[in-house]
Amino acid sequence: MNTRLGTAVFLLVFVLMMGSGLAVARGPASKAAKATATSAAKSQVTALVEPKPIGIDPDKVYKAHCSSCHVEPRRFSDRANVTIIRHMRVRANLTAEEEKAIIRYLSR
Repeated sequence: MNTRLGTAVFLLVFVLMMGSGLAVARGPASKAAKATATSAAKSQVTALVEPKPIGIDPDKVYKAHCSSCHVEPRRFSDRANVTIIRHMRVRANLTAEEEKAIIRYLSR
């Protein structure tokens, strides 16, 4: 009875390994198969790594959102700029990052 149970467990494990894509050791693999597996693994790793965005360019954000209505930025104090931009954020649908970028642009 134990041999039947052991055989059934072995077959179940084998079927699960084959279905999940795990390789079963069958002896020495050819060099071509190793090279293909290595290049496939490298391409998968490369595809998963994405470059991080550097940041938002304040000049581009101002030109994209503000310059359609405002020709040249007027000079206000930094405190007034923050208040004005907070009110304009709602009207222009700005994100928090874009709001900070425009405040940096106006405080130059």
